[in-house]
Amino acid sequence: MQSHSARSLPVVFLGFVGSIQVGDPVIASLALVRATQALAFSPTMQAMAAAISTLALAATVVPAGVVADKLGRRKLLIIALLLTAVGDLITAMAPVPWVYLVGRALAGVGLGAVFAGSYAFVRDVVPPKILPAALGVYAAMCLVPLFIYMPLGSALAGIDWRLAFLPIPVVASMAAWLCIPILPLVPPVVSEQSRQFWGLAVLGLGIVCLLIGVSSLANSLTAPSTLLPLVLGIVALGAFGLIEARAEAPSFPIGLLTSPLFIVGAIGGFAWNAATAVGQLLSSNLWQYVDGVTPFVASLRQLPMMAFSIVASLYAGHVIGRGRSAVGTLVLGGVITTGGLVATAALAPNSTGVWFLGALCVVFFGTGVMTVPQSQMFVQEAPAEFYGPVTSSRVSVGQFAYAVGLAGGAAVASAVTTSRLASGSGVSSATASAQVADFIAGDDAAALLVGPYYVTGFAAAMIVFAGVIAACTVVIVLLGRRAQAHANNLAVHPSNT
Repeated sequence: MQSHSARSLPVVFLGFVGSIQVGDPVIASLALVRATQALAFSPTMQAMAAAISTLALAATVVPAGVVADKLGRRKLLIIALLLTAVGDLITAMAPVPWVYLVGRALAGVGLGAVFAGSYAFVRDVVPPKILPAALGVYAAMCLVPLFIYMPLGSALAGIDWRLAFLPIPVVASMAAWLCIPILPLVPPVVSEQSRQFWGLAVLGLGIVCLLIGVSSLANSLTAPSTLLPLVLGIVALGAFGLIEARAEAPSFPIGLLTSPLFIVGAIGGFAWNAATAVGQLLSSNLWQYVDGVTPFVASLRQLPMMAFSIVASLYAGHVIGRGRSAVGTLVLGGVITTGGLVATAALAPNSTGVWFLGALCVVFFGTGVMTVPQSQMFVQEAPAEFYGPVTSSRVSVGQFAYAVGLAGGAAVASAVTTSRLASGSGVSSATASAQVADFIAGDDAAALLVGPYYVTGFAAAMIVFAGVIAACTVVIVLLGRRAQAHANNLAVHPSNT
């Protein structure tokens, strides 16, 4: 039974469920240092521990959308929530590193289905006319619990890293139990033919390879550990396209990739996720490495940024619901985000000041504005028989973009810092690189030397990503015009459908 309010209990509940996927990685990152010490992770094992949940999520989220269509979205959501809880409990009890990895991988599979399932469910609990406003409420509710998850996770990790992994299982189990009384029973999507899943397997492999390659960019642009996964990922995505195009019963509507509006949604998703990642990572690094604050204080400084993103999501949902163009709202968000990144770069030398934090809040207001229209575009463009995999693909786009923001921002900041340090202090590039590595590792002596140069590297990364977001916004404008022209043509000539 559909609700007639964008702020109804089912919508708010779905946003709360989606927040589990947002909060779990934050808590895991806060606990990782203590877990590394307790379980004696090697550097390679630590890197895998940090990434395996994301990789498992990215590899399985689109197939999870197919399963949601087949089983029913509520049933899949309950299973995903319980799997997430089990994964984090295994992680919390891990006696050895490989058990920790298994737990984080299971949690990643569950989290992908939790987020994709909750997001896709919004359409089923509100009438179409208030869907934009409902997506705004959903996006806002995905962030509100962070105000609890971040300080709670940090406090528990400070006592015992295992305790930090207990809140999510409690919340996920409660949410699974509440799904039945709160969410309607939506019938499964009936398909006339049995789906062929080889394409989705290849897609999962391709996304994982791309994420591994992109994540390695911060270490080296030309190393085999970077280039090989990137090449394999691109080849796998090409193979996915060929498999789906030739399949008699495809699992993904590959022709959707020619839809201007779907591409606009994907580019918008890439833009706001990349900007969010670079803003979160580099602001935290700047405050910790240069200003010397603790990770907990750095996380508290980021809470106003989250608050601005929440307000922006609600605003975007409201104005689109009142008739404003989704494409126009997406463009507005891109312009605000670009301006905020430029301002952040200019104010970086005074990173402890209120104006610097204000500029970061502008960035996150812009990304919040972009969230809702691009979410609506994925829902709007998804064919009924492929609703699950198409809406789940939004998560894949977001994960890839977030990895680009993390790795790309770190790579630019590190490269510029190294270059400026070498020229400013008269040391060789190799020496400067080693000093920057010590700086990133938290060496106090290196912080005094490298800190001022890192401010320049931070500013350079902000400018580079401002250019990326600006370019995405221009493409959105151009493709948005094509999408509008196509919609007008269909309105005049309905037989073209």
